[in-house]
Amino acid sequence: MEESAYVNVSSWINMAVGIILGVAIGAFIGWSLGDAEDTKIAYALLGAFGGFFVGGVITSYSDNYKQNNPDSVRYHDYVRYENGFGGVTLDKRFPICKNFVGSLGVLLGGGGHTIELMHSNADYSWPDNDTEFTSGNYHSTINRSYMIVQPKAELMYRLLNWLSIRAEVGYVYGYTGKEGWRVEGLADETFYVKNSPNTPYRGLTFSIGPWFGF
Repeated sequence: MEESAYVNVSSWINMAVGIILGVAIGAFIGWSLGDAEDTKIAYALLGAFGGFFVGGVITSYSDNYKQNNPDSVRYHDYVRYENGFGGVTLDKRFPICKNFVGSLGVLLGGGGHTIELMHSNADYSWPDNDTEFTSGNYHSTINRSYMIVQPKAELMYRLLNWLSIRAEVGYVYGYTGKEGWRVEGLADETFYVKNSPNTPYRGLTFSIGPWFGF
């Protein structure tokens, strides 16, 4: 429960910082232009509630491995690992100086680890009865899922009106109230894997690349 509270506090802190910066920048613009008092207030409100961008992110990584079974040369063991997360993003952008734009934001979504295991001798035949399903070949998938929050900061340099280079750093934190890993069954069933670890899902993220837009 303490971890869940920490996630929510981190998200709201980033949102609050974005709003405060927006108000300050909007008010400064109004003051610099020497507008009337009510116009300065409008600029401040624009800074607070304008400049928000809603989007989405999906990212994943996978790897696989194959080896000869040490107990039988007739069998091979296969392992495939996948790691991914995605969600909705909310970012507050603010100008820093000419051609440079900063951004503070947060991603809320889901993700997790998935491991696919296969033990096979590549010899399959259509069964004549149910007992033949219990052969030496097997295939199963286990996973551990999380709710994801990612506070992040971004710096963008505008090259053209429609093209910028952006660099972003963030921290992904996953929370789950369930213990251990689960085996995927049919009809949305899952089965707890005894003695499985409570593997965390967290880490620093960094990305750099082009950004297209106006």
